[in-house]
Amino acid sequence: MRNLSIVLDILVVYLAAIVSVLVFKRLRQTSLAGFLVAGAIIGPYALNLVSSIQQVEFLAEIGVIFFLFLVGLEFPMERLAEARKAVFGAGALQVAATSLVFHLLFLKMGFSPPQALLAGMVLALSSTAIVLKMLAEKSELDSMYGRTSLYILIFQDLMIVPIMILVPILAGSENESTSILFLKAIGKAGLVIATILLLARYFLKPLMGYIARQRNPELFLISVLCICIGTALLTYQAGFSLILGAFTAGLILSETKFKHQITADLLPFRDSLLPLFFISVGMLVDVSYLFSNMGKVLSLFLLIVLVKAALAQIVLMALRYPFRQTIMISLALAQAGEFAFILLMEGKGHGLIDEGQYQTLLSAIVLSMLAAPFLMDKAASIAFYLSSTRLLGGIASALPVLDAIEKGEDLKDHVVVCGFGVAGKNIARSLKTLDIPYVVLDMNWSNVEKGMKAGERIVFGDAGRREILEAVGIKRARAIVLSINEYESVGRIAQLARSMNPGLFILVRTRYVQNLEAMKKAGADLVVPEEFEASLKIVSELLHAFGFGVGEIDMLIKDIRIDHYAIFGKGNG
Repeated sequence: MRNLSIVLDILVVYLAAIVSVLVFKRLRQTSLAGFLVAGAIIGPYALNLVSSIQQVEFLAEIGVIFFLFLVGLEFPMERLAEARKAVFGAGALQVAATSLVFHLLFLKMGFSPPQALLAGMVLALSSTAIVLKMLAEKSELDSMYGRTSLYILIFQDLMIVPIMILVPILAGSENESTSILFLKAIGKAGLVIATILLLARYFLKPLMGYIARQRNPELFLISVLCICIGTALLTYQAGFSLILGAFTAGLILSETKFKHQITADLLPFRDSLLPLFFISVGMLVDVSYLFSNMGKVLSLFLLIVLVKAALAQIVLMALRYPFRQTIMISLALAQAGEFAFILLMEGKGHGLIDEGQYQTLLSAIVLSMLAAPFLMDKAASIAFYLSSTRLLGGIASALPVLDAIEKGEDLKDHVVVCGFGVAGKNIARSLKTLDIPYVVLDMNWSNVEKGMKAGERIVFGDAGRREILEAVGIKRARAIVLSINEYESVGRIAQLARSMNPGLFILVRTRYVQNLEAMKKAGADLVVPEEFEASLKIVSELLHAFGFGVGEIDMLIKDIRIDHYAIFGKGNG
């Protein structure tokens, strides 16, 4: 077999992926970081277990094409309007500020203006893959912290297209001003995307409709693959990158009724090829260069993390995001992203940066991505610590405390409801119907505004702040309901509330079964898991269908709750 070497190379890569997933899962770190380390170990600069890196890189590029296609496909266009403050406010300011500061720093380091501009824009981007994976694992995608992080990442993803177009312009225009370069990039991006949109409207969407009507899954999947790869090749022939076309094709199809089926069909391709991308990136790291230039690389790594976190913090505080949330978001965005590798390779391929600059940036970026899971894992603890300090905490809570005192000073034997989402609103309505006094705390200003318009006694404030809880009368309260989606924050709020009022009844709403024991240990008197309650509803309806009486069903459900859901497995107590 003539091409046996590539088969062996792919086998080695996937074996390394398996080992890295197992090891990093044991270390409680994301598998994406493990792929980078595995690539560095088996690559040509270490054990040299892969003979044909070019072949692996080719497959990895196919993986990236599918990845970008799905990023475009899953891009929440309909949510841009409702999230415009986070996307076009926080996102735009974060990218602009970070690009500018790094641009100036790299100029001081001896980079030419085009090199410094590329490096600055590359480091302004964070890792969508790592951040979303960590948020999903910690069940925090629906939290304010998770949503805001996602919206900023959305804007960063939007910036990939003009940056990719800008790279060859930077490489060939050493003497032109930055503003002219940006105008050229935006103009070329607009022309390409407009052309593809016209083709999509009059050809692609009708074609997909025709194919879908054939009711042939194989034909549908093959057609999607052709559209994805074909659009990528079209943009490549026009002088742009393959991934620009893939992203644009995904964006177009995201506006069709086929997006969910396409996503389901292509996820296996992405999940099987994406490890190749991260491992192939790890192979690019020159381990000997890393160790011989450790001081320079570590300095740049620390600079990346500190500057990105600090600038994100400043931007978010300027936009009046809650203090504790700004710390968590800034730590989530403190790493460089996977697209940095692609952009750096583009820059190197066009002769914009040399090998030494490439290796220094690459090594520091890999280190920042390896640090990302640790920073996100400790984000809640760091945020609580910093917000509890007298100086920072006092500044952060001064205005919310005044509002909280006004709305909580006359309350006694009341309920403090933390979170004004769907569950929080239902709890507030029920308490109002029963004439039980209550006050609501929420850190989403949009929710607070809606609540105030509806006549709710609602306060914009962080329930994790002692001053806020004291202001809403936690020491005089009879109960607190924690209906927020930040798992670690809920536990800490429960502990804080218990320390301030030992006799307080603490009720926690959680989405996931795995949080039950931790919430009980944190001091909750009752934890209501949505997964178990949904199961009880299904069991109840099923028993009713089988002819069981209402009394029998109610007794069974009551017994299950008294037994802390033990019938479902690991219990609630």
